[in-house]
Formats: sequence, C-alpha cells, structure tokens
Amino acid sequence: MVRFTNVRVPRENIILAEGKGLRVALTTLNTGRLTLPAACVGLAKRCLAASQAWANERVQWGAAIGKHAAIADKIARMARKSSPWRR
Repeated sequence: MVRFTNVRVPRENIILAEGKGLRVALTTLNTGRLTLPAACVGLAKRCLAASQAWANERVQWGAAIGKHAAIADKIARMARKSSPWRR
C-alpha cells in the first residue's frame, strides 16, 4: 500500500480537481479496457487480409497456395479465430 501524507502538489500540476485523481485513473483504465481488445481484433483482421492476399498471389505447383487444402485450412482457422463473435 502506498500512502501520501502531507504531500504538496503545485496547483498547476493538479489534473482535474483536488480529490478527483482516482476518477481520472479509473477513467483511463476503462478506456484502455475497451481500446486494447478492439486494437487486437483490428490487427488480427489486418493479418488475415494480408495472409489471404499472399495466399492468392503466391503460386506453387501451378496453383495459388490458397487453393491448396493445407493453406486454405490454416486461413479458415485464422478467420474463425480472429472473429470477435467466435465461440
């Protein structure tokens, strides 16, 4: 536990108002709880799109690698796992 007793803070360094520091901290944490998962889902979708584009562009044994069952299965699993509605 950290306690601050008789600590003097210059008026220009007070963020919201005296005694409102916890409110600022909790608001910041709530914002982080929403933005971090959203950023992760967005990045997963971008990675999936890049993988799909590469699988359609890269050719091996006369066909795009996305047409091969092994790669198609991997991309399908990526799509399922990057969905925010997966169960």
